[in-house]
Amino acid sequence: MNTALLFISLLVVLLSSGAAAARTVKLTILHMNDVHGYVMPDRRTGLGGLAKAATLVESVKAGEENVLFLVAGDLLAGTVLSELTQGRLLFEALSLVPPEAFVLGNHEFDYGLAELEANLRRVTFPVISANVLRSGRPLVKPMVTLSVDGVRVAVVGLTIPRIWRSKGLTLEDPEKKLRELAPKLAGRADLLVLLTHIGLVRDLALASLLPRLYSGPALIVGGHSHDLTTQPAGDGPVKVVQAGAYAKYLGRLDLELDLKGKRLSSVRVRMLPLAADLTAHQGMMAQVRKFYSRPDRKFLLEPVAHPSRALSPTNVASLVARAIKEKTGAIMGVVNLGGFRTGVPAGIIYREDLYKVFPFAARMLKAEVSGRDVMRIVNLGHEPGRPELPLILWPRQGPGPLDTQRQYVVAGNDYIMKKLAGALDLRLRFEEAAPEVRGFLARTLAEEFPLTQPADRKRPAAGRGN
Repeated sequence: MNTALLFISLLVVLLSSGAAAARTVKLTILHMNDVHGYVMPDRRTGLGGLAKAATLVESVKAGEENVLFLVAGDLLAGTVLSELTQGRLLFEALSLVPPEAFVLGNHEFDYGLAELEANLRRVTFPVISANVLRSGRPLVKPMVTLSVDGVRVAVVGLTIPRIWRSKGLTLEDPEKKLRELAPKLAGRADLLVLLTHIGLVRDLALASLLPRLYSGPALIVGGHSHDLTTQPAGDGPVKVVQAGAYAKYLGRLDLELDLKGKRLSSVRVRMLPLAADLTAHQGMMAQVRKFYSRPDRKFLLEPVAHPSRALSPTNVASLVARAIKEKTGAIMGVVNLGGFRTGVPAGIIYREDLYKVFPFAARMLKAEVSGRDVMRIVNLGHEPGRPELPLILWPRQGPGPLDTQRQYVVAGNDYIMKKLAGALDLRLRFEEAAPEVRGFLARTLAEEFPLTQPADRKRPAAGRGN
């Protein structure tokens, strides 16, 4: 090769390598969190549902390049579709439009570790979490590395270290685990994404810490606290996003990654409402229809009550606490507000709706408690360890002055009764006051808001919405 040709060849190589080093890559991340079993659109409004999000994900992926879909935990626990299949239907539904990564949330463990592992064997997508260990080893993969248009995207999973059914597991602190993992990723990823289920407050703390541990571009896609971030949260270079809860929105992040500068030159956040006119994914809806086709599940579509007004979760919890007191002969009824995940809309309520209001298998318990300890419960005022979640009592301010030495009957759902006993060091002898909280809730609503019209007693068509 002559000198001129050699010079031109070298110049082309140098220019092309410089362009590659300086290039900006556009990347879109679609994300959801805290679906909590909401597959179908709402029966009354036609809004929301994983099935609508799935349609949108497929549409974006078909029409655009460099698209990732991430799910930040708590797919399970919140509707009859989750509760009566122990999560199986939800994992099978998500497998129809598989995310590039899914991080374990605390409610993935609600049906026990054996059931979770059985569900994970069925999935067609990577499930990750770096800080949930069994026998010293990660229960699932700590992270995945994805290649998008030549860009290496490392997705690290972190789970809230507070799991109700965690027997046999070790739950490490997310910050401690991040301090261990992040420095090891230097030079191995062009973009670091923390896919977390730890809540916005903890996410913001990690966002402040991360630049000291990892020098490249990074962001956090989170869940657990049900926040809807219409703008990226965080004051520093690491931004945090969350897409609310109950499959009302699909989050969309449009990123521009400057490879040479090793930074995110642009971060645009949108929350896409899953509107009534958006078509639900037919494969998911077929799964739902199959679920309801079993004869033993027809009762789920029976009407229960007809509230004339919408009730908040606090309203519903207060109704239940009052009914507990009245029906058990207790001096005080107590429930934890955190157990009531949604309110009740005005209009006909069906039996399956109760699984959304109170999505836990629970019993009513009663026990004799000294007057002194009754007042300790009243004065505590919140769920032990969770001051943001009040106790709901009936009477609302407690039963008034009591003989501190005398024993009184207190009744409530098993979770809060046992948690109060442990936190206040009460040695209580529990008796079952009612076998199942949702049945108790159904009777309470039916008595308060009876069905009055013939139309009230019509069943909805299966598969038309939550």
